Amino acid sequence: MGTLSTYSWLNKNTLNYLTTIQEKHNLNILGGFTQQEYKAETLSAGSQNFVSDDLTYNSLQAGSVITTPGSASQSWALLSYLGRINYNYDDRYFASVSFRADGSSRFGKNNKWGYFPSAALSWRASDESFFPQNGKVSDLKVMVSCGATGNQEIGLYQSLSTLTSVRYLIGDSPVIGFTPDRIANDDLGWETTYQFDAGVDVGFFRDRLSLTLDFYYKKTTDLLLSVEIPWTSGHATSLQNFGSVENKGLEVGLHSENIQQKDWNWSTDFNISFNRNKVLSINAESDSYISGNYIVQVGKPLGSFYGSVTDGVLQAGEEESKGALTGKTNPQAWDRLYKDLDGDGTFSNAADRTLIGNAQPDFIFGLTNTIRWKSLDLSFLLQGSYGNDIINTNQQNLELFTDQQNASGVARNRWSPENTHTDVPRASSDPSNFFSSRFVEDGSYLRLKTLTMGWNIPEKSLRQIGIAGLRIYATGQNLLTWTRYSGFDPEVTSGSNVSPGNDSGIYPTSRSVSFGARVTF
Repeated sequence: MGTLSTYSWLNKNTLNYLTTIQEKHNLNILGGFTQQEYKAETLSAGSQNFVSDDLTYNSLQAGSVITTPGSASQSWALLSYLGRINYNYDDRYFASVSFRADGSSRFGKNNKWGYFPSAALSWRASDESFFPQNGKVSDLKVMVSCGATGNQEIGLYQSLSTLTSVRYLIGDSPVIGFTPDRIANDDLGWETTYQFDAGVDVGFFRDRLSLTLDFYYKKTTDLLLSVEIPWTSGHATSLQNFGSVENKGLEVGLHSENIQQKDWNWSTDFNISFNRNKVLSINAESDSYISGNYIVQVGKPLGSFYGSVTDGVLQAGEEESKGALTGKTNPQAWDRLYKDLDGDGTFSNAADRTLIGNAQPDFIFGLTNTIRWKSLDLSFLLQGSYGNDIINTNQQNLELFTDQQNASGVARNRWSPENTHTDVPRASSDPSNFFSSRFVEDGSYLRLKTLTMGWNIPEKSLRQIGIAGLRIYATGQNLLTWTRYSGFDPEVTSGSNVSPGNDSGIYPTSRSVSFGARVTF
């Protein structure tokens, strides 16, 4: 059994001044500060082997085996100062500047504060006197902005040198000791993203068709990454502000009112986003580093897969000529072959690796249609991604044909004396699979994300029973997915910003159908 006690408080203090000068100059000034704190305490205890379970957890002392109790406490705090000035002239010209300073307890003692300014300008050209009032273009607004934001989501106590308790046996007596768990980093600070946006909103044909275009450029510096450090330090990784990365792209949104009639209405919304990611710098000592099945390299996008390249299977009679390309000390026919990328005539999982895929999509998109006919309505959302790759770690684990665990259906096509025409290796007692291009798959997909059908029962049919409105509807989610990916779900991956696109034991998105009614009295 256990208990969890949490409390948090948030205090906001703002002062706002609004004024209008000569009916056209509108000014809004805001200043203030906020304070926030969170604390949680946990306590657990237990025992086993009860004579009776009637008292459940109300008599832990009645168990013959007492388990080790545990307790923990954690807290964090955030202090912020903020200010903003908004100005507009005659609802045509808009300007905004803001600034905030945030101090977080999560960072090192030398770098707790981050400072984040921003500014924005916009112009509604369609309200100018020279703008044609009855032309094809009914609305036009131009916008530009720039600013900085911070990221502090690193967990707690990551900047401190912490200890963890361990149990040792000295003689016949157990004793408690402590070992260092983390290296201190007094300079650990905010990850900062600087962003520039330029966009335009255009309405056509009295806004029956509207278009939004937004170009952006983002540069993130002082990335909060767990960096591998020498084992001589006694630790494998250290959280550091490490390098910089850029994202730039274009977002397009389109809305159209296709049919606007008394009984018929049909509208469409479409959006598509193109993003290009690139690592700009890492540190002064290196332009790349390897983290598991990923490589972070200057000039390449984050999420780049780093592994071996498969090259078929070893055929009978090729043990002498190609056996060194299996990576095994005792190669046999129908072991998997890998390409020799460094040209030394042998395969090494450390030396013969290269870029074999990337988790960044070429573009993502969504399409929504809403159709209404009298009291009936239908809407659906199609969502998709194109050009991204996925590491199918589940498949890699299930292709260990060792007879020590369950295997995927591919095992039925493995090499055997009765099945010699195959590219699937033989069963082997080798308890590992090299990460290779075999387990990198195209993650592109198109999904029917939502489908909703509804019926608004006419009001005249409801008056006799005293109901103002009644809508009956049915909604389906994730009903259909079109993809070449062999895993459970191309949309579900695990990992971090450095290691995205990894399908490893994540529960797939479920398909669901629900029915409901909304009643208004």
